[in-house]
Amino acid sequence: LWSGGTSPSAVTNTFTTPGQYTLTVTDSNACISQFTVNITEDVTPPIITISNNTGVTHLNCINNQISVVANGAVNYTWDNGLPATPSQILIQAGTYTVTGIDSNGCVSTSVIIITSDFTQPTASVVNNSSGSILNCNLSQISLSANGGDTYSWNNNLGTNSNVTINSPGTYTVTVTGINGCQDSDSIIITQAPIATVSLNLPISICS
Repeated sequence: LWSGGTSPSAVTNTFTTPGQYTLTVTDSNACISQFTVNITEDVTPPIITISNNTGVTHLNCINNQISVVANGAVNYTWDNGLPATPSQILIQAGTYTVTGIDSNGCVSTSVIIITSDFTQPTASVVNNSSGSILNCNLSQISLSANGGDTYSWNNNLGTNSNVTINSPGTYTVTVTGINGCQDSDSIIITQAPIATVSLNLPISICS
């Protein structure tokens, strides 16, 4: 006779709640013996956290991958087809859920949301002057770059959006958006040929 369980009068008994249970055994001559067992319980779910080693949750051209690590359990599984390891490298936007299983078999989850912006800027070079050919009437050409957050010109022209050109060549500006993505545009500046003058003087010989 058991003091509890699902089958109190059977040889085999099942316990589903913690507690102290006593088994009383009576033999054929009415002698009695008892045995007591303590059943404890640990159904505390693990506390799963996700550590972000990169420090940001937004993917862009500056941060094109995010390193995360799950903590708080013994075994881990991720959704989105990721391997069953605590550490992950995330390269796409989405909601990532990790499921952790503790040594007591209890389960808990944690979620991290990753966003992204890989929008490329559109670079353009605007000629503010009356032409793109340098000559005696147009010794300088003013150019303006548009479409980015920051700018970088070739030919050692610096990082201003507006530059002044006084020699022929191909001028390229690279624009960078606030998300770190880049685009470029170019303009060709030429120079008119300089006229040459020659004089054919008569030769006079004095004798």
